[in-house]
Amino acid sequence: MTEAMLVTILDEVQAKREGAERVMPDGRRVTLYAAHNGVGLTIGKVASMTIENGLVRARNDKGETYILALDDVYAASVEAGSTGPSARKAGFVG
Repeated sequence: MTEAMLVTILDEVQAKREGAERVMPDGRRVTLYAAHNGVGLTIGKVASMTIENGLVRARNDKGETYILALDDVYAASVEAGSTGPSARKAGFVG
């Protein structure tokens, strides 16, 4: 994947710039798909991302950080926001 392609995905999810980092808005997350030498890796629930010097630094909701070669990332999916009226709320709804 090229940097321009990944930036297009971040623009689609409306990620906000905080310095070099792009932070996903509440309820929106990205899943990255990467592979190297035939071994795949899926990184879900990415909450923020930085792209620098051919590397992607992705941090998920648990605070785990993954560092990948941009060339190894081949796809991404954007999760729908969960803040709409059809979003399921925690606890009992009466």
